[in-house]
Amino acid sequence: MRSRRETAMSPSTKLQIQTNVLLEGPERTVSLEAALVWKRAFANVASLGTSNFSHNLQSISEWQLKEVNTIYGPSGLYKLVLLSVAESPARFTHFWDPVISSLSKSSTYRYVTEYDNAKLPQANCVNGFNSNVLMPALSRDLYNPGCRHGTLVYGLGGPKILISHSFRDVDGEISCESYRISAGIIRALMARGYTGTFLFIDDYFESNLRIQGYQAPLLWFSMISVHSDMVIFVRGSDEKFGRTQKKEIEVTPDRVQKKIVDIPREEVHRLRELHCTNSCAVNEKGASTSRLSKMEAHTIELLLREYVRPGWPNDRLIKIEESGKIREYPLEYRAYRFSSSVSRVLRDNWRQWRAWRAR
Repeated sequence: MRSRRETAMSPSTKLQIQTNVLLEGPERTVSLEAALVWKRAFANVASLGTSNFSHNLQSISEWQLKEVNTIYGPSGLYKLVLLSVAESPARFTHFWDPVISSLSKSSTYRYVTEYDNAKLPQANCVNGFNSNVLMPALSRDLYNPGCRHGTLVYGLGGPKILISHSFRDVDGEISCESYRISAGIIRALMARGYTGTFLFIDDYFESNLRIQGYQAPLLWFSMISVHSDMVIFVRGSDEKFGRTQKKEIEVTPDRVQKKIVDIPREEVHRLRELHCTNSCAVNEKGASTSRLSKMEAHTIELLLREYVRPGWPNDRLIKIEESGKIREYPLEYRAYRFSSSVSRVLRDNWRQWRAWRAR
């Protein structure tokens, strides 16, 4: 049965997605007071205004800093500061623009209660992966914003969402178009109410690298999916999955929430062109892809070898905390839940609706 095509909804409506509590861990934070002090110091001392950090920080208004703190908290401010330090002004603007679009406190929320896991079953090979072993520290680091670890990550908080899309099979391997296409997809998803932190795998390490017979890029997608709250599989106008997507579906474990979103190809291309100014600037500087350094590639290869190394029991969920402490949970443990903060907002909306109906 064909899935219902999702269309744009009111800009004030956002979809609330369950998150995996086993991926939660201590977050690095920056206080609003510290962020405001840094911004004012850079503004008042000209000699400090020559770095990427100072330039990027000055492009953020105090109102926006306060909004980020209100919506995403001190951990969101930390991620914004990290993005400001790590990226050039052109790349910073590219990743910051979608966040600006999401800065609204007056939104209403709808629960996402239906997922497409039954239509996207895992392959038998997943049973040989350590997909039941979860590392919150890895999940946190993977979803820090910007161009890092061979990924493009947009957002400062909320559900961690891995994106698989079919456009690369038409436009060629992800290269200079990666920024433009990812920006177009982000805009289209936001128009449909999706919020959170979105991760695109950009430039793989050696595509012919195999680990215990498995293609390393697919293992990397599988491992990231395990450390995500949801995987969105974006299809184009023909509502068909691309060749790479079909393989990514097979390596995504069934216990991970999966969603199909159909986005007309012309919509992605229109949004890509509409918001391509900063992407063009990024590409012109020769930084069109997030290429892995030798150290990063080596680290990821070690992670992937552990991902397929036998030895971990597969009859339970295993959480490895940053301290090294290991916690175990039954396989049927209800890991996916709605966050308490947004649940409170949803509850308040429900009470307001009931009061309105009672009038």
